[in-house]
Amino acid sequence: SVFPLDVSGFVQAASAGGEHEVATFVEQLMTSLGCVVQDESRMQMFAARYFKAAKDRHFEVRRMHHIFEQMKSSIRKMSKEPGGWAGPAQTHEAIPDAPPAPEPPE
Repeated sequence: SVFPLDVSGFVQAASAGGEHEVATFVEQLMTSLGCVVQDESRMQMFAARYFKAAKDRHFEVRRMHHIFEQMKSSIRKMSKEPGGWAGPAQTHEAIPDAPPAPEPPE
């Protein structure tokens, strides 16, 4: 299912479809943030953690705003870390070419 990529969509996904639907939501959110999944199992664990946070707050949107913002910032941070479960969608654009190495002294 496609839920709006905001806090209300996240809560709808969590309350309607559980962990599986939250994982789908996380993937769609990542795409919108210009990121891709690089490790499916770790992404599923991330989604499960956020599903539990929503469930613990009885799927109340008003209690989920900071959780949703935390989820987005975690995805952004993870996509910049080498070896993370998320990465930038197009690495050749995200990482500029290194300048040429200086010539060694004679």
